[in-house]
Amino acid sequence: MDVDPAQPRERQRRALEACGADLTLFEDTDLDILWKNGYRNVRGLRDATREGLMAAGLVPGLVDHILALKAAAAGPSTSSGKSPCARC
Repeated sequence: MDVDPAQPRERQRRALEACGADLTLFEDTDLDILWKNGYRNVRGLRDATREGLMAAGLVPGLVDHILALKAAAAGPSTSSGKSPCARC
């Protein structure tokens, strides 16, 4: 049974959105690269490394964007005690 390529892409978009990504930066081919290389959810994006994302074939600008989201999540906490992007 073939999977409609739109389904994994939509899941990928939701995961990126949950991390605070600017979805306008990502084309369908970028979403396909992330999906095929195992970055399929928020945890996968949170665990991503520069080396892994580059080896997957993602362009440097998107690698930097994803890593910046991770850095923001690990940054100083807000007054609520939670990081501004605690999900990624």
